[in-house]
Amino acid sequence: MIKRSVERVTRAAWLVILATILVRVVGLVKEVVVAGSFGVGPAMDAFNVAIAIPYLLAGVVVPAISGAVVPLAAAAELKFGRGTERTRRFWGTLLLVTGAMLLAAVLAADLLSFGLEGLFTLLSRVMGGSFDAGLQAPLIRNLLFILTPMALLQGLACLEASLFHIRKRFLLPALAPVAFSLAMILLLVLHPAPSVVLLAWAALAGNVVWALVLFPYFMRHARPLLRPAGEDVREFFGTLAPLTLVMIFGQSSEALGYFLGISVAEGGAASLGYAQRLVDMPVLLFGAALSTAAFPYLSDSAAEGDFGQLAGDFRRAFGQVALLMAPVTAAWLVLGRQILTSVYKQGAFDDAAVTMTLWPLFMFALGGTFKALSFTQGKMLMAVRRYRAMLFFGVSALVVNFTLAVPLGRIYGPAGLAAATSISWFYVVLGIGALSARILAPHFPLRPLAAMVARAVGAAAGAGTATALLLSGIPLQTGPAGFARLFAGGAVLFACYVLLCRVFGIRLSDVGLVRRTAR
Repeated sequence: MIKRSVERVTRAAWLVILATILVRVVGLVKEVVVAGSFGVGPAMDAFNVAIAIPYLLAGVVVPAISGAVVPLAAAAELKFGRGTERTRRFWGTLLLVTGAMLLAAVLAADLLSFGLEGLFTLLSRVMGGSFDAGLQAPLIRNLLFILTPMALLQGLACLEASLFHIRKRFLLPALAPVAFSLAMILLLVLHPAPSVVLLAWAALAGNVVWALVLFPYFMRHARPLLRPAGEDVREFFGTLAPLTLVMIFGQSSEALGYFLGISVAEGGAASLGYAQRLVDMPVLLFGAALSTAAFPYLSDSAAEGDFGQLAGDFRRAFGQVALLMAPVTAAWLVLGRQILTSVYKQGAFDDAAVTMTLWPLFMFALGGTFKALSFTQGKMLMAVRRYRAMLFFGVSALVVNFTLAVPLGRIYGPAGLAAATSISWFYVVLGIGALSARILAPHFPLRPLAAMVARAVGAAAGAGTATALLLSGIPLQTGPAGFARLFAGGAVLFACYVLLCRVFGIRLSDVGLVRRTAR
């Protein structure tokens, strides 16, 4: 049997990255248009809190579904054969079960929304802030009724994308999310007087298109039955249940920031939202894209019991994420104010909004690399089905985040909340890193990878320092001059990083390939 070449992981990863670049560029345009239309006022506070609920649900079910489906599907297609009637019934069963589960979650979230007023009043007292319950609670509730179906649609889109991924088709699932941002952009550009309620309807419409784009291919390979196969249901829930618990605690850490942000100060949730979505663009571009492309291969290696190959693919993906994210973090720290000024400062997003968003941006930037690395670590643990370990780190990260968020938020406001989230991501990466080395030993020598990451951090720090010194004599700019300063700074930082990587002896080929050989 000729085993697949590891270079296919890299080709798939870069295909996903290129598609994700397009999606993220459109997403950035969406953020600019939204910021110019609404700024960081109470309306955007309400929108960010309301959309955090479906994001939380989607953040729970989407990784859980992907983590449960891909390993099970790899084993099912190995056992029953690709394209057989039994395999089609397997996918049909997952469609019905997933749809029912997500619909129940959406209805439960709508019912719980009636307790939001009391929740935010309580959090406001804990954080020492002020919450206008009479104004914001009804708006949040109305927005929530519109936005919660997004969780259902994104969950179904994730299941559909899993079929694409198991068949090694990555392009369309990576491009489909662009519909979400396009719908919101079209509303804000074409409507003469947009509101956050209309923005919520546009977001929902974009998610409908996202799910529908992937549906035809999925239905050609699935056969839903009114009486799904009991064996598939039991196996699916046996894998999904622990993963769902893991994701509940993991995603609650990020939603916690929005809930506390609206309680800290007016504009707190909005500033956190702008900063986090900006930092998440490269995090999702590199961390999520590389882990998504690597996951089917990791699952195949785990199903075959080939831990040597599993360690090689994991080490390569982890090292690539570290190499790509190190200069990104340096760029946020050195060019952060210029980025906010050039990208967001227009219309309702004024100097005060830039200042309010800057420090949360810095704090999220420090944790962005760890968040990106945790995607790859999580996929590896899913592949080997270490769900209890994932649950432990998810619960403990939430505890760390909340323990730090209350005092830091009271003292430093939104920046303190962002710092608490970043520290919790750092804790997760350290903990899972130690566990990964233990699981994959002796195929996973930790010291060479740690040394390579340390050299990459040193190169990024040197590049960032050189860029900061170069730009220190050039004042902050707006308009085309601001973009020119931003482009020049980014080019210098990237060139210095590449040069220092060569000086430190870092090459992408040194990440840790374990070549697949013919057997």
